[in-house]
Amino acid sequence: MKKIFILALAATALFAFASCQKTDVTDGTANVTINVGHFATKSIGDGRTAKDLIYEVYHVGDNAGTPQYTLVTEGTEELTDLQTKLDFTLMRDNKYVALFWAQSPTAPYNTDDLRTVKMNYAGDPTIPNGNNESRDAFYGMVEFTVSNDDTANEGLTCELVRPFAQINLGTTPASLTPKQEGEQTGYKIDVLESEMEVEGIASSFDLIKGEGKNEAVNYRFTSATTPAKASEKLSVNDIDYHYVGMNYLLVPILDKNVTVSYKITTDKGIVDNSIKNVPVKENYRTNIIGNLLTSN
Repeated sequence: MKKIFILALAATALFAFASCQKTDVTDGTANVTINVGHFATKSIGDGRTAKDLIYEVYHVGDNAGTPQYTLVTEGTEELTDLQTKLDFTLMRDNKYVALFWAQSPTAPYNTDDLRTVKMNYAGDPTIPNGNNESRDAFYGMVEFTVSNDDTANEGLTCELVRPFAQINLGTTPASLTPKQEGEQTGYKIDVLESEMEVEGIASSFDLIKGEGKNEAVNYRFTSATTPAKASEKLSVNDIDYHYVGMNYLLVPILDKNVTVSYKITTDKGIVDNSIKNVPVKENYRTNIIGNLLTSN
């Protein structure tokens, strides 16, 4: 029996920020600029669908050692080449926190209050929610005190990262064209759809703390055609696998291992399997790879 390997790979990259310009003010306020952006990759889930930026800026007060957040401004901005520059007029010598959330225009998330973004994993019930890149999103948070030095107020940056763990299913070329005894070339298996159920994931995300809530819900990503970029390969340790599934999920604070069940529908039948203790981590990819079509 072939083994299925589970690997978690960090998703990290850099992006360039736009330059800042100085603005002189004399009324106790200052112009604050924040350069915001996120990275793109070359594989499935490249991040380019997340181009709608939602932001909120809060004044941070103190009540007996407990932070008090007061909303001072909010808005939306479309990212250009995955980045933008935002300007705010804020009071000097005051502390603020700026929250950012970038998503697809069709992403089904509740962003009415960025301090807690709520997941609607189901979204539009008429659209299969599995293998859907438009559910990608990125977040970031910047805490700062408005300085009397204007140059310090103009150099703020925020690199957005995924709040999600990304789970990929990848099968070997050998399982797409398995050989039977006595055959020279084998026969071809066509993958039609896949679905995934994950036990123990979060359904909301705290942007200030940068972590999923400890709700530990179970969710089924419904059957959908395999990831759209069929030509893309899932490359792990210089071996190319064929994508047969990809979903985003929030990781609870204390539970970093989940149970993943998947069902792959092919023209030759259905493959049904479940794996316990799958490691997941925010802003990482977990790859479940192997002869997924011919072995459990």
